[in-house]
Amino acid sequence: MAETAQEVLQMIQDQDIELIDLKFVDMLGIWQHCTFHRSLIDEDSFSSGIAFDGSSIRGWKAINASDMSMLPDPTTAWIDPFMEVPTLSMICSIVEPRTGELYDRDPRSIAQKAIDYLIASGIGDTAFCGPEPEFFVFDNARFNQTGHEGYYFIDSIEENWNSGKDEPSGNLGYKIANKGVTSQLHQPIACKTSAAKCC
Repeated sequence: MAETAQEVLQMIQDQDIELIDLKFVDMLGIWQHCTFHRSLIDEDSFSSGIAFDGSSIRGWKAINASDMSMLPDPTTAWIDPFMEVPTLSMICSIVEPRTGELYDRDPRSIAQKAIDYLIASGIGDTAFCGPEPEFFVFDNARFNQTGHEGYYFIDSIEENWNSGKDEPSGNLGYKIANKGVTSQLHQPIACKTSAAKCC
């Protein structure tokens, strides 16, 4: 794995990479990316960044102040195995091009500032961050948008609103509560004593 800009550039050369895909996350947690030909990426790209239009990203910049820069992180470089054309992907931090400061609405830059504060304050020296993958399994999902109606309908046999539903194999009544793993019928009883005395 690459650690420096020079190593990334060498990887591009050695692996005959044609395209460089630069990615970052917006405030809503959506991946944004822009792909460049290898001729547009050099060592200066890792220190000065690659310019892009920040007004295209929801909630970021107005059109009159839209100049922004993507600063690739060489330690995130990897070759995308699914691209027909050899492509190297990197994650970027967003910086203000005129000042070089991390952009205060970029989630990655916010995380970096938090880590810098953690280390500078002496609270700790390492932060572990990771994604929180979520998925939903539906037994029924319908939606429509026409000139006279608009709706969506989702259903899952496991959802708590189906505790009284007549099911072909029988309904055992136990359904997962919202944001939990216990039935609404079996919620824990709150302890009214102090934590030390509570059993």
